[in-house]
Amino acid sequence: MLVTSRRSPVSGGPDETPSKVVVIDGGYAGTLAANRLRMRADVGITLVNPRPKFVERIRPHQFVACAGDATIDYGTLLGEGFSWSPTA
Repeated sequence: MLVTSRRSPVSGGPDETPSKVVVIDGGYAGTLAANRLRMRADVGITLVNPRPKFVERIRPHQFVACAGDATIDYGTLLGEGFSWSPTA
């Protein structure tokens, strides 16, 4: 997981441009980081991941046995305030 951010020049006033944060990899750590950052009003988040769904690495046996889906949509997991970008 890599988290990087960029803030526009600080004006010191209320019109300050929010930080733009890119979270690379939507695994457990990346999802946790994106979810925590989502709570801040001054941060815009982009999650970069090869698939639009979080894969629970500890539950693939359920998927294989057709006893449940081992994926969760990031929109459900993270809620509002982030964008998703596929990796190439």
